[in-house]
Amino acid sequence: MFGKKKPEEVSALGGRPIDWAGLDGGGYVVTFADALAVTQPEQEVLRHEWSDFENASWSE
Repeated sequence: MFGKKKPEEVSALGGRPIDWAGLDGGGYVVTFADALAVTQPEQEVLRHEWSDFENASWSE
């Protein structure tokens, strides 16, 4: 976030992203205060409001 240059795909989403991560094969997962957005090359952006999630966990 701090010191990272915001990729064009992330900037195109507008708003104020909290952070983002690149995906294998291109695209990004982008977190906002109110939603999670997923971009993929040449596909429509998927946006999920946080209220759509019941729970989540991180698994490496």
